Amino acid sequence: MLNLWNVAAGTRLQTLIERSLVNIPLPLANSIVADVELISGSIPTGTRLENNIITGTVYEVSYDTTFNAVFRATTDTGFQDCTIEFVVTGPDSPTWIVQLGKLLLAYFL
Repeated sequence: MLNLWNVAAGTRLQTLIERSLVNIPLPLANSIVADVELISGSIPTGTRLENNIITGTVYEVSYDTTFNAVFRATTDTGFQDCTIEFVVTGPDSPTWIVQLGKLLLAYFL
């Protein structure tokens, strides 16, 4: 059996902060030369898979969001799939901006 990944399936690679620049190498086993492709699921919005690295700027999220992606590593001798989890955190609390003074209520009859 091939062992192309150095993490167990379902591993959370990293918790990412919204609006941050990332360059995350995929956890291929040492000295493995493999072509990796995303075959199912999704990676954080704003990122892309490029040369076995997740790279880009993570888009802002409304709430903590989990992305599950299945990657396939392929070598001359075969392939192996691995599910990897990414969590994007950092949603902002609403900020209320109001002028100081009396609160006016309007009634419509």
